[in-house]
Amino acid sequence: MSDDVGSPFDDLDPPPGRLVALGAFTGGVLLLIAIAIVWGALTIAYGAEPFPWIAVVIVTAIPAMLLAIGVDMMLQAFRGSSPGYWPIAAVTYVLVLVGLVALLKAAETQYAEQTARMDAACTASDVAVLQGLSPLVAHDLSTPAGDRDGNCMASVHVPATTRDSAFTLVSGELSTSGWVSGAVDAMTQTYTRDGVTVVVRLGPVDDTGITLDFMTRGFVVTSQPVG
Repeated sequence: MSDDVGSPFDDLDPPPGRLVALGAFTGGVLLLIAIAIVWGALTIAYGAEPFPWIAVVIVTAIPAMLLAIGVDMMLQAFRGSSPGYWPIAAVTYVLVLVGLVALLKAAETQYAEQTARMDAACTASDVAVLQGLSPLVAHDLSTPAGDRDGNCMASVHVPATTRDSAFTLVSGELSTSGWVSGAVDAMTQTYTRDGVTVVVRLGPVDDTGITLDFMTRGFVVTSQPVG
């Protein structure tokens, strides 16, 4: 292919330097990574339905074209010639589109799995256990519901200002109903009665107290630390 149609950078004098070419290529890659991370995270959180697949075709075009510029500049800087911007752009667009679609399909699958865990988390026995955490129900225990990790969870806001005081308050109230305190770490504590174990996790803190999450099973995830 002749130089006059090979690449828009053929006539640059001087031609793109290697550092400039590397910068352009790196910028295109970082942009694609950022889009993939943000879009993948949103799909995991909300599913693919709010983001039509046709949007992938449109949104992919701009970063793919920018990445193609970086590739074209790299070829000019390191090889001295390029097959042409538009052939590079076409190949880059197809590869980026296929890669992003595959990523979003995987994210959608993860969203579906998480949703299924949420829907199946709270059996009748789980709900009975949480609603039977007397006398905590007097503190407005929330309606039990499944979370993304498969826990059946309910929350209560207690008038405490530190982790220790919150756990002390809960231990005192649950012990009156026969619950026995078990393992403790910085963020969680367990209580057991009649072979049933409830995990208590520290949640958000405000100026009126601490929110505690009560879970019947599943994974314990970290929460914000409490002083």
